[in-house]
Amino acid sequence: MRAQPSDVSASAVAVPISDLFRREPGLMTDDRIEREIIHRLEISQQETYLERSQVWIRTLLFVYGEQWIKWNDWGKRWLRRPAGRERRVTINGLAGRLTHMTAKLSSSRPGFKGVPENPDLAQRRGAVLSERILVADYNELDMGYARELAIMDCLLFGFGVIQVGYDELRRPRPRYRVARSEDGQPILDDLKAEIRELDDDGEPVLDDFEYEGGPDVWARSPHSFYFPPGLERCSLDDAAWVITHDWMGEEEARSRFDLGDGWVFGAPTQPAMEPMTSFLQRFQMGGQSTTQRDGECEVITYYQRPADVKGFEFGAVITLVNGKKVPGRRGKRFERSQWDDGRYPFFLFPWMPHRGQFIPYAWISVQVEPQA
Repeated sequence: MRAQPSDVSASAVAVPISDLFRREPGLMTDDRIEREIIHRLEISQQETYLERSQVWIRTLLFVYGEQWIKWNDWGKRWLRRPAGRERRVTINGLAGRLTHMTAKLSSSRPGFKGVPENPDLAQRRGAVLSERILVADYNELDMGYARELAIMDCLLFGFGVIQVGYDELRRPRPRYRVARSEDGQPILDDLKAEIRELDDDGEPVLDDFEYEGGPDVWARSPHSFYFPPGLERCSLDDAAWVITHDWMGEEEARSRFDLGDGWVFGAPTQPAMEPMTSFLQRFQMGGQSTTQRDGECEVITYYQRPADVKGFEFGAVITLVNGKKVPGRRGKRFERSQWDDGRYPFFLFPWMPHRGQFIPYAWISVQVEPQA
């Protein structure tokens, strides 16, 4: 069941949740935390409704060739303009220019320079080795691709977002079943190594996967990135909190958040927007869909910087799955930040910042109508 938002103003939700813990520590139940986070998400959506529902969608349609469109006030969506029945082949010059601009801005390769602590030969060799390690990490994490996507978002929507963090589900490794004797002891070979159990075809029997874990870097879509109302510049220095809104499969959610088999998935708090490819296909067929995708659940993540309140000393990361708060590990009510200083795990790529508003001007500028 959907949690109802608190009866507070937009200015009140700009404060972090830690302030509520300071003022009303005994009233901050899990249900209250869920309501406060969902209300902050809804207020942020309302404050950026024009950009998210009209400007950004119009930009995507314009770039992908659907340029003869009009806004329908009754349906609150973009519709096709009446046109002739005959279809003619044309060249979408804007899509090519966008691709060229993205490639131009992302063509330069970041350089890494290791500085030795002293002129000692071992230190200088270590500095050279560190440069090679950083280049290898850059390639392994595919940071060039994430950078390219963030730059394209910057050109389309005014800003791009890079998110970094430690992913426990990275680098999966298969774990095979060990052959055992009648008394249950592992069977060893001549080198004292465990022998794998084989199936009828002579192949090792896969028992499970174990994850090595490691850092991860990816480009987050601005459509799933929310910030407090009233910010006057494209920077997170003034943001009291940040919220992300994602969708993932139920099995992935169980593994990622250690939900266990007893966790019951409730109803999501909001309808799920389809991927842009499906959206464009449906638009060409004359309709738009915002229904939930089968087998997926809603994940809302609330990020906050450190505060002088118990539980928030190292920042806070509170996750809701279908509106229900996920308990923290080791008996905590919620997780702390992965960074020692509690910083946000996001880096912004603004295009043309404008004083007085968070969302900058995009490379594809807003005009009177798409055909202007």
